Amino acid sequence: MNGDEPTMMPEEFAAEMKQLVEDFQPVRFEVSKIQGFAVLAAIQLALRHPDFKGPLSAEVSLVARGLANAFTQLHPGLRSVIEDGFRVPAAPPVIILPT
Repeated sequence: MNGDEPTMMPEEFAAEMKQLVEDFQPVRFEVSKIQGFAVLAAIQLALRHPDFKGPLSAEVSLVARGLANAFTQLHPGLRSVIEDGFRVPAAPPVIILPT
């Protein structure tokens, strides 16, 4: 894609998404461990976004949990850090600067 292609229309997008939902063939890709950890961290960050809800969010959460399980089996010492990534703070931290 070079940016000159027309944007997909909503009906076309819906049809393509329907095909994705109905096709149960797995997609596989290989990354290094650190790249996989970075993908997990990015997914965890996306899951924290207040507007990211619904069926796609649920699927993304399943992917993240699968990655988390794989990492904690390989590196049990990372379990607490990985689980912290799934926790959403009750309120954003407040930083008080000296006056």
